[in-house]
Amino acid sequence: MKNNEIFMKSISEGLKALAKGIEEVAEGLENFQPQDVDEKDVDEKSVPEAEAPAEEKKAAGAPKTRTTKKKTTAKKSGSQKKTARKKPPKTSSTDAVLKELHKTPEGLDPSSLAEKTGFTVRTVHNAISKLKEEGQIETVKRGVYKAV
Repeated sequence: MKNNEIFMKSISEGLKALAKGIEEVAEGLENFQPQDVDEKDVDEKSVPEAEAPAEEKKAAGAPKTRTTKKKTTAKKSGSQKKTARKKPPKTSSTDAVLKELHKTPEGLDPSSLAEKTGFTVRTVHNAISKLKEEGQIETVKRGVYKAV
């Protein structure tokens, strides 16, 4: 019986702490100011309209609700669009693994490949499976692979 009381007390304390955390998050959401949003990016159905001013709701004893204000940015005159810089394409894991295997004719194990390529061992294993399936690499011995 004593164990049940201790258990229930610990659950009660945990729930109180959880409730306090939820209240803090709710307060943070009430103070949240959304970033600038273009009118064209906002779907009218996704933004609820306020039914009554906040003071009236508080006076009526209704729960607090947060209304979202739309912020608009002034459009620049003319057609001065900024063009995004083109980023160089990222090297895929299979390309990186194959490149490293071409550099070492005796072959490499997945952990060495992961170290050299910067990918995780799991990603390297996935790349090895794909490359073996495509016939681009072969197994030298258990856990060691080389390019064909």
